[in-house]
Amino acid sequence: MLLDRLLDWMLTRGRWPVLVLLALITLALGSAVPGLQVEGDPRSMTSQRPEQLRTHDLLRKTFGEDQSLFLSVTPETLLSPPGIALVAEISTRIAGLAGVAEVLSLTTAKQLAPGRYGAEVKPLLPANLADRNIAREVLSALADNPQYQHLLISGDHGSAGLLIQPRLAEDSDALPRLIAQVRGVMGEYRDRARLHLTGIAVQKHDVALLIARDQEVVLPLVAVVLAVMLALLFRHLSGVLLPLAATAISLIWTMGLYALCGLALNTISSLLPPVVMILSVSNAVHLYNGWLLLPASAAARLSAWRARIRELTVPCGFTALTTALGLLSLTVSSIPAVRQFGLFGAVGVLCSLVVSLTLLPVGLSFFRVPERRFIRRASFLGRLLEKSAALTIGHPRTLITAAAALVLLAAVALPAVRNNTRLTGFLHDDAELAQASAFVDRHFGGINTMELLLARRDGQPFRRVADFQNIERFAKAALKQESVAKVFSPLPLLQHLQRAESGGDALILPDNQDDLDYLLALLDLPEAADQAGSFLSPDHKTVRLTLLIRDIGSQQALKLIRDLERTAQIIFNEAYQVVPTGSYYQVVSDSDRLVSAMLKSFTLSLGDGHARHPGVAAFPAPDSAGPDPQRHSYHLGPGAPWAGWEST
Repeated sequence: MLLDRLLDWMLTRGRWPVLVLLALITLALGSAVPGLQVEGDPRSMTSQRPEQLRTHDLLRKTFGEDQSLFLSVTPETLLSPPGIALVAEISTRIAGLAGVAEVLSLTTAKQLAPGRYGAEVKPLLPANLADRNIAREVLSALADNPQYQHLLISGDHGSAGLLIQPRLAEDSDALPRLIAQVRGVMGEYRDRARLHLTGIAVQKHDVALLIARDQEVVLPLVAVVLAVMLALLFRHLSGVLLPLAATAISLIWTMGLYALCGLALNTISSLLPPVVMILSVSNAVHLYNGWLLLPASAAARLSAWRARIRELTVPCGFTALTTALGLLSLTVSSIPAVRQFGLFGAVGVLCSLVVSLTLLPVGLSFFRVPERRFIRRASFLGRLLEKSAALTIGHPRTLITAAAALVLLAAVALPAVRNNTRLTGFLHDDAELAQASAFVDRHFGGINTMELLLARRDGQPFRRVADFQNIERFAKAALKQESVAKVFSPLPLLQHLQRAESGGDALILPDNQDDLDYLLALLDLPEAADQAGSFLSPDHKTVRLTLLIRDIGSQQALKLIRDLERTAQIIFNEAYQVVPTGSYYQVVSDSDRLVSAMLKSFTLSLGDGHARHPGVAAFPAPDSAGPDPQRHSYHLGPGAPWAGWEST
């Protein structure tokens, strides 16, 4: 047989060629491993569902980057000349960084105020503030502009907030570079104020860095644990060195192929190295244990070793194949990081099979089989396995019944698995990001933003009084949710224009169509277009609503989304379409979808041919009436104003 001839050659004339070939492949693939990077902006953790990508792309290209950074500055006394001067200085420094589109702070914010000829755009704080009562001036300006309260200043008036808007960039390294630059500026002012930086982009960036750091600890720890277990199991130097060598080579091959494919490690694929190491050692253990049972006679050892390898090749091969197929079932996920983990986990298992069936047979041919008495001395595990085997043979029905009951119980409980992702929850309480996020959440009301895109189903622009009255009703209803701290929309801009033009004191919307038409015309002027462009598209057909959310888990966030959906259905009815989107929404929805993908993967790994691939009859049809509240999927069909939208 071909296998016999191959084994004969490997164990005689081919020993050194096999070792040289393994070394050359390992060196070639290993040369790519040092270039392996960790994603700074983990976009591979974002679902690739077309409708989700399309709405997020619309949000970013219409209104700008949604992953804003939030920096709180706490000087000794904020409402004082040195305090305000420090905020102005830091705002100017950060605004000058490459990649920053705008910095919104107490010293850079604008307001609409009555002027000689109507509404005028003026600074929130006057330029000669140092000559006046600063505390009174600042609090008065904030009272006139309540949209800035708990955003540019904390509730206790001790900290200033800087909202840093990055420039829109397709470069995945743009945000990590900006975060590093902002932290560099923070380092210059550590002795003059307490500074805290957070935001969804910072959270994802720091989690990625912590993963890279943990790799330096986890991999050596796994290697040490494997070495100790192998030493306790076999109590022979070759029983430690050869399985570890097979594991190391398998890991180098896997990560080398991963790097050559141009991929970077992310939150999930960073688990590949320890998983591959653990899975790789099993084949080596089976082969080494088979070698231990060979006769000690040199004359019979070679033929017996060949027969033992042939005997073990089929079960080891099927074990590796079924494991690889189980990992490949993860490729049903719509999240690239999960697909990468499943694919290269399977590659790692198959690599370990090839390495074990070449390195172990050849490597062990250089060693003498230990004496039997040496094996019996380490028989604790053997006795344990023998008793387990005796129990299995002696009480098969009892064990089958117990196993079936456990499987049934697990199957019933499996659909109840839930995900409650909270990025700061991965960190220790004393971690810098955890402290910064907790500080901002406590003093400013929230650290995450939920984005909603609103459009009329008839494709008409928002120009009716009823349109903005409905938005106002929805904003007030959203603020009744405990987790919602603020709602940002085009309403404050219209309200300030109305007050400035009418000369009144109240912040109210116009109550007639003529006044509204006049205000909307003012929004198209260059002086107001920059402010309006953050929440109202140039053609007035899409409105952006940004909800400032407290630091809650993904399950609470999904419940909030469902509550907002019900509220939107009541207020906006069928005349409008409201679609959640944005980076934070992606984290929340993808975390929940991760559980769904796991259940699909589990079904596929059991060989269920009826498991559907995501995207096949899984989302609402084009004529679907609204979102599916269970899946939180939104189909932008022909009835959506932005269906087929393309950026120029």
